[in-house]
Amino acid sequence: MAPMMQIAHGKNKSQEEIIDRCYRLRYNKKQLYIDRTCTVMAAFGFWMRRMTGVVIGIDTALIITILYNRYMWDMMAHIITDRHTVDALPKQ
Repeated sequence: MAPMMQIAHGKNKSQEEIIDRCYRLRYNKKQLYIDRTCTVMAAFGFWMRRMTGVVIGIDTALIITILYNRYMWDMMAHIITDRHTVDALPKQ
């Protein structure tokens, strides 16, 4: 489903717009947090219940990270730094 959605969405985009979107996703701290949490929870779920655990782990990670990003992100100190995201995006 995702490749079809990408083709449908990407037809009207120039190469520069696609590269810009990829760049912004790669350096978005909230998106990186979601991706990393999903990876860890999927691995933990696989360890617990194989493929069913992967699905449950990803679903749980998405719910937790969406709630965290929405309600708690600004209140928490982010002690984990990423060498790729530190001042990567230009100030606007």
